[in-house]
Amino acid sequence: EDHSFGYLSVHKRLTQEQLEELRKRDPGLIDNNEFVELYIAKLAPLAGSDWEKERGAYLKRLWDFVVGLAGSHNSTKALVLYHILDDERRKGVYDEDKFSDYLAIPRSVHYANSKWLETQSNTARLNNGVGELVGVSNDEQLVRDFLQHLLQDRDDIKPFQH
Repeated sequence: EDHSFGYLSVHKRLTQEQLEELRKRDPGLIDNNEFVELYIAKLAPLAGSDWEKERGAYLKRLWDFVVGLAGSHNSTKALVLYHILDDERRKGVYDEDKFSDYLAIPRSVHYANSKWLETQSNTARLNNGVGELVGVSNDEQLVRDFLQHLLQDRDDIKPFQH
């Protein structure tokens, strides 16, 4: 009989605070997909709240949680970071460190260095939604915009090569 997290219906009724307490008591839960999915669901803005006002805070809560996840959750990390970068780009903000973190996550995209991708495990796919975030079929425009903005006044492209 499987007694991992998620097998009891009561697990779904736990609050974010209770989930956090469980995570402190059992650090291995962070590798449990059901735990991660439930924790992410608990980070969503309250029903009826103003999505545009809540979006930035929601993205920060998501990132604070997913940044420490194992490589098996690269798809989740990449999608959250994509939405953060996209949100900031719309505000004219181009954070080089966040963009570098995004590029460092191996993603299954046509423009990625195939030799580098072959050496990576847990390649991310962006097409599945996470929490309240929709999946993304193509990140090329975001990557182009960031590169164009960040490279306009420099000669060295090395920090962005993989």
